[in-house]
Amino acid sequence: MKVLVTDASKRASLAIIRSLGKRGVAVDAVGAERFCAGFLSKYCAEKFVLPDAQRDSGAFTDEIEELVSPGGYDVLIPVHDFSLIPILKNKRRLEKHVRIPFVDYATLAKTLDKAETLKLAKRINVPAPKTVEPRSLSEALSFAGELDYPVVIKPRSQTNAGSAGGSAGSNTGSRAGGEKFAAFTTAYVSAKNYCNDAAEFKARYKEINARSQLPLIQEYVTGRGVGVAALYNRGRPRALFSYKRLREYPVSGGPSTLRESTDDPLLKKCAAKLLTALKWHGLAMVEFKQREDGSVSLMEINGRVWGSIALPIAAGVDFPFMLCKLAVDGDVEEIKQYKVGVKQKWLIPGDLLHYWQRLREQPRKLRTAREFFKSLGEECEEDYLSSDDPLPALGAIKTSAEYFTSFLAGKRSLSGEYLG
Repeated sequence: MKVLVTDASKRASLAIIRSLGKRGVAVDAVGAERFCAGFLSKYCAEKFVLPDAQRDSGAFTDEIEELVSPGGYDVLIPVHDFSLIPILKNKRRLEKHVRIPFVDYATLAKTLDKAETLKLAKRINVPAPKTVEPRSLSEALSFAGELDYPVVIKPRSQTNAGSAGGSAGSNTGSRAGGEKFAAFTTAYVSAKNYCNDAAEFKARYKEINARSQLPLIQEYVTGRGVGVAALYNRGRPRALFSYKRLREYPVSGGPSTLRESTDDPLLKKCAAKLLTALKWHGLAMVEFKQREDGSVSLMEINGRVWGSIALPIAAGVDFPFMLCKLAVDGDVEEIKQYKVGVKQKWLIPGDLLHYWQRLREQPRKLRTAREFFKSLGEECEEDYLSSDDPLPALGAIKTSAEYFTSFLAGKRSLSGEYLG
């Protein structure tokens, strides 16, 4: 088996490369820069520098086709949204040369748009936050005096694709031209989209609306971040894996910097209802908030490879290998059991930023510093650091430094996407 993986600088891509490489699969990777984590892995064979999919999806897709058209690859795994979207928009064209074990774009679009996701949840009785979907800016502002605060203002999507103002239905990414995607900094709950009163709501809604047309207005749900990772074969589950977030960045809610495997029947039931209703195919991550009483509320469906995919691999659910077997063989044996209590950390730079934010914002700085140094001795694997495959850590440090510098300058989101 020979596999091509996109977005070599991403930790999810590195996890896939390592997982498949350890099983003897030949893995090549593409990325937008030469010196990055995935390219430095000993399990990555050929490395291809391609145009940045976020900045020119057309050029990216054309070069992907050039790579796969000789028929040398069995499976293509697009990792990040910016790669997945143009590849799925051109899935019929690319599948002449290579298997792409993901849903079609029309189904993905239902998960990119949070309003559509929430409508589905309501229809099939999956708990979700109370949400208002304004039809105009003036209508949104007119709600200010009626809302039950606190509320959160959420863009429909983390990118312009699939949002109310985006180009979800356009046939871009072809030889006729490329699409430039925009990333929104308010994808996670932060001070910028959390509102305590009407005046705060009006000011922040106008600001967020300028970047992401007609964002949603949602009740603020307290609780721990939890999720279910899944692999489906045309509407039938092949693996459901639940986990909980122990630390996040931003602290108020964002990607997990430390997470732990669980076996939560309620989470799995809710996720399965959603993905079955969508007749899902391939990988997905369904995210929830879980209150202290155990009840849950849907946050979103990520219809792509998720950043923390290294955790289920460590716990015994090798999603990358299962995905490839599904693509090549047409099906894969279902996995129902895995190790519970396994932990995985995103130290560089996730956990470092988690504690940096807490040091800045919390009064008990000495206590936070002690907790940080204690955390360095936690017995768990790290997303980049590995004694078996050490060089990717150098790429992660370089890429993180570049992203963080651009983040401070307002040019990129924290996870590295170009803004605007």
